[in-house]
Amino acid sequence: VGTGNLWAHMLGMPVWSPVYRSALVDAARILVQGEKRRIDVGRAGEHHFIMWCGIGFDAQIVQDVEPHREVRRSLGNLTYGVAGLAEAFFMRGARATVVVDGRATRYRALMIVISNAQLYGPSLRLAPEAKLDDGLFDIFIFRGNTVVDIFWHLGRLIMGNHAGSPEVEVLQGRDIYVVTEDTLPVQVDGDPIAATPLSVQVLPRSLSIVVPRWAPNSLFSAPGRPAPSEITAVARLKREWRRVRPRLGSGGRSRRGRL
Repeated sequence: VGTGNLWAHMLGMPVWSPVYRSALVDAARILVQGEKRRIDVGRAGEHHFIMWCGIGFDAQIVQDVEPHREVRRSLGNLTYGVAGLAEAFFMRGARATVVVDGRATRYRALMIVISNAQLYGPSLRLAPEAKLDDGLFDIFIFRGNTVVDIFWHLGRLIMGNHAGSPEVEVLQGRDIYVVTEDTLPVQVDGDPIAATPLSVQVLPRSLSIVVPRWAPNSLFSAPGRPAPSEITAVARLKREWRRVRPRLGSGGRSRRGRL
């Protein structure tokens, strides 16, 4: 779902492309035989997300790209790369106070990512230890102030060793509040929503989803359950119809007399 289909990539779902036009049909078949999981949902202000909430540099890129939807449809993820390259020369870090579960720390931050998922891009594993159902956010605070710092962070993120950088603070928490000296934009799951100050909370295991049976176990802390098969789903529908039919009277009868 979305320009990059990161959710599908992360779960191992088929992804549509000009050479794989049956991906949606194949995905539907997979989900019928998949596993049911309950995952956490993030709430940022009045908005909800399942992957991440970004503050600062990445949110500014999203904000720049949003008005150019036709270009985004044509170029896909390349649109974000071009916008990011242009924005890197103008972005400056902001003094930020980040409160995680009641504990406050201060930084000069270029970007803050509050993540519920492991992937941050098609080949960027921002939070390799993150679980979708553990009731915790993985929080990454990228310190810095200039374009040099941005490219330094990007290089380490591509290499996968960003978490070991002394300029990246890694935290975990359930309740986060961010206030900045200069207002910073905010995005959730790739959509611009607001600006700082911002309050973010985790809603533990509040959403039921169906995933492929081969979805990586590393994404979850709890085992899944088999999803209802197509036959089971039809049987449940019939039982529900028999339950409500007497209440409907003659007006609710099927023309064929049975479902």
